[in-house]
Amino acid sequence: MAGDLPLAPGPPEKGSPQPVAAARKGTQRMAYVISDACIDVKDQSCVQECPVDCIKTDEAANQYYIDPDICIDCGACQPVCPVNAIYPADELPPDQTHQIEINAEYFKKAK
Repeated sequence: MAGDLPLAPGPPEKGSPQPVAAARKGTQRMAYVISDACIDVKDQSCVQECPVDCIKTDEAANQYYIDPDICIDCGACQPVCPVNAIYPADELPPDQTHQIEINAEYFKKAK
């Protein structure tokens, strides 16, 4: 149950609000992170599913990245990833935690 957690809107086609992840509280917001499994794959399923267009890449990048300032923590991207590369930051496998900083750095450079 969501309890006292604030709610963020879910994906428009789903229509139900989702609890905002605890990882979003604080200054370094990164609720969902794309892991190494996306490297050199760059499947666009997650991009097409995202209701707020927060998953980005460019020609020079070898993977997709989730913008922590735009992501609403709805989780719509996670189940559609064909390589299971998307995790809530607090559930990243230990060997993937470096991607938290890599994902955040991608957007620091762009701003």
